[in-house]
Amino acid sequence: MAPVLLIEVEVSALSENSRGDFIRVRLSVAGMCGSDLQHFRTPGASDRATTQRLPSVEMIASDVEAGYPIHECVGRVVSPVGDRAAKELRLAVRDRVAAMPVGKRGLAAEVLLTRPEATHRVVDASLTGERATLIQPLATVRHAVSRLGEVAGARVAVIGLGPTGLLAAHLLRHRGAAQIVGIDPACRGDLPALVGVDVAASRGREAEDIIRSSPKIDACVEAVGQRAGTPADAVNLTGFVGVILALDVPVSDDYVWPFRHFFRRNLILHASVTPPRRPAMAAAEKYLTPHRILTRLITHTFDIRERGIAFVLYASESPGSGKVVLITESWNDRAVH
Repeated sequence: MAPVLLIEVEVSALSENSRGDFIRVRLSVAGMCGSDLQHFRTPGASDRATTQRLPSVEMIASDVEAGYPIHECVGRVVSPVGDRAAKELRLAVRDRVAAMPVGKRGLAAEVLLTRPEATHRVVDASLTGERATLIQPLATVRHAVSRLGEVAGARVAVIGLGPTGLLAAHLLRHRGAAQIVGIDPACRGDLPALVGVDVAASRGREAEDIIRSSPKIDACVEAVGQRAGTPADAVNLTGFVGVILALDVPVSDDYVWPFRHFFRRNLILHASVTPPRRPAMAAAEKYLTPHRILTRLITHTFDIRERGIAFVLYASESPGSGKVVLITESWNDRAVH
């Protein structure tokens, strides 16, 4: 990963753009997503990633345009909410929420702005802040996996065993998949077996040998998104009348696509982005509560001031690494309330 300059700035003026139907949330914990990385290592996406210290007011979209924010956020409501939020979410000051920020405000803001439709009040008091960061990605993956339809008894391949692929594997196993083959060049330690992956292989000859030596793949989940070759891998792995799920975020408008294989095998391709957020996050929390084993996908926790180290580690796919989260204790110790 290329060197990244991470700076911290203060914002001291509240823009008119932050008025209206926004909810202000003081960030407690944020989870890193693979889709965040492209904004730090793709030329032209962002030369500088920023974090915002807000001594007395909130950060809004027009103030800083230095990069996209982390979107797997958990925190507490810090100011009275509008009528819509109060009515729809039954939110009050200090309620704990999982929220997705709006606008481009850098890596993280001490106080973020979100909208009612992207905010979920965390009900389960036993969920720690770190565990609650799984709500948003789990919501996205649950919605995506549902597009595969019936998978009971199916043989499924998951390309990419990062946090997204591991969540997908757990959901597929829960839905009755007969066998799950995980493919990832990085070593994920015991995490694949933890979520129900039967066989974990590196991409390339090892994966091909495993696929050829056993029955066809009925469905394939492409959970990488940021490598040009993996969508083609999904087509080549999937058997006749199989289904492919494009789950992760692409980094290019155009990919090489083995269309002849896709056509001759009569395959189906589903794409899936973030679902209707609030109901999906509510359903995700209900799933997460009894499946506490998913908490073990969180392998590294850093303070917000160690964000540079955290991003380098997450991008490097260190052996045994899974979800990486940032906590804001050093911010909150001197936060202005």
